[in-house]
Amino acid sequence: MDNLTFVELFSAAARIASANGAGADLKTYAAPGPGNRQMKAIITCGAASGTTPTLDVKLQESDDNSTFTDIPGAAFTQLTAAGSEEIGVQTNKRYLRAVATIGGSTPSFTFAVLLIAGKRHT
Repeated sequence: MDNLTFVELFSAAARIASANGAGADLKTYAAPGPGNRQMKAIITCGAASGTTPTLDVKLQESDDNSTFTDIPGAAFTQLTAAGSEEIGVQTNKRYLRAVATIGGSTPSFTFAVLLIAGKRHT
């Protein structure tokens, strides 16, 4: 397990509005190239409130930490209540971030998104 690292894409907190997470620099993780940066992402939501609240979280990638695009297949199932999910993520780009879209009337979600990645072998 020494070669695994955990990166918070969204720290655990209550949120009432949509937000983009900061870009996580993957430079020190597995070398870029087909199939080399395979990771897991986990969302954990401890509480949801409001009228018909919805939480959609997807992952995006970037070469420059400025222009991000969606990673195909890297979106969690929409949450409307507390729950958790794990998805596989693969990217050949240097940066990765999570994007949360919150909807409903007076919605609030307490959640975190964590990335589990392997350290580059030297």
